[in-house]
Amino acid sequence: MSSRNLSHQQLAMWYKPGEIKKMVGNESIDRRKDETIDQMWTRKAEESHGGEEEHSRTPAKHSRTLSQSVAAQGVKKPIRLMKDTASGRTILLDGHHRVAAADAVNEHMLIPVIHHEDNVKHE
Repeated sequence: MSSRNLSHQQLAMWYKPGEIKKMVGNESIDRRKDETIDQMWTRKAEESHGGEEEHSRTPAKHSRTLSQSVAAQGVKKPIRLMKDTASGRTILLDGHHRVAAADAVNEHMLIPVIHHEDNVKHE
């Protein structure tokens, strides 16, 4: 059975970072106009290491970076994926930094996923 015929409740609950990147492809709601998809993933990985000052989720100096937390405990908060039924695209709604951090730490790490129907608002 193809994943096209599955409801969002029947889709996989865990994916490796590379699988998520492949599903999302060249499209991303977090990609800047002037960057390629590879540049976006590099930027997300750097931000998860605390490498960009403007990133609002960069932790305080006394706490762990996202990458350090993922390395120690894995990804705890599920990412959110949505299949756009009109275009057939898979959209990563939430979790770009977690995917990038997991990919940098261990490309075989399993990331928890929540699938949404295509009527979910982008946060």
